[in-house]
Amino acid sequence: MKKIFRQNMGLFLSLCLFAGVLVSNHRVQKLYTLPFPHFDALQVKHTGIQDISFILFGFRGLAADVAWIQLLQYVGGPGIFDEQSPNKFDLVKDLTLRVTRMDPYYTQAYIFGASLLAWIKVINRPQEALDILKEGLEYNPRYWPLHLFAAGIIYKQKNQLEKMFEQLKIAVTQPDCPVVVKAMVARSSADEGKIEDSIAIWRIILADPKAWNYHSKARTEISKLEKRLR
Repeated sequence: MKKIFRQNMGLFLSLCLFAGVLVSNHRVQKLYTLPFPHFDALQVKHTGIQDISFILFGFRGLAADVAWIQLLQYVGGPGIFDEQSPNKFDLVKDLTLRVTRMDPYYTQAYIFGASLLAWIKVINRPQEALDILKEGLEYNPRYWPLHLFAAGIIYKQKNQLEKMFEQLKIAVTQPDCPVVVKAMVARSSADEGKIEDSIAIWRIILADPKAWNYHSKARTEISKLEKRLR
């Protein structure tokens, strides 16, 4: 009889413990929002095994860095995704979100991917750019450069180019704006006939010691643009 009682008591205590865990987990989820997107949100179509393996072993930051490098390689080509993308730049949105869903605070990835989609003429997919920036703002609502770029894209969609370039001129002066984005905006400005604005941006790049690999390009572009002004 005592044995049966102990067994029943053990079962009862186990059920109580299990119920307590469920209640505790529910309360934790209500009080604490996970800082990263759920596994379901990861872009796993092309490199799922690689990314999930990194994350499970505790290397989420490294996984995002690797994904960032592979995004840059894809854009600059050739890269590991070229055979999976029949048309160059098809995967820009997916590969950008691959980075940011592993590390949603990777702000330069949002800016880079959105800028490619919005301002490179051969791509010209501004709505996808806004989708990326919207997701970025959900995790980084106080990172105001994302707001600037989003506003610039919206002005472009409305064909309010003067307002668009005003937003971009502010955005590219920020020290954490990726140099490749500054170069894109400089080229876009020149294409729209805003030669002085383009020169000013190239000079910002030339004055940045961290952008040393763009200095030669900046000097060349400044020389060409100054000739156009004359």
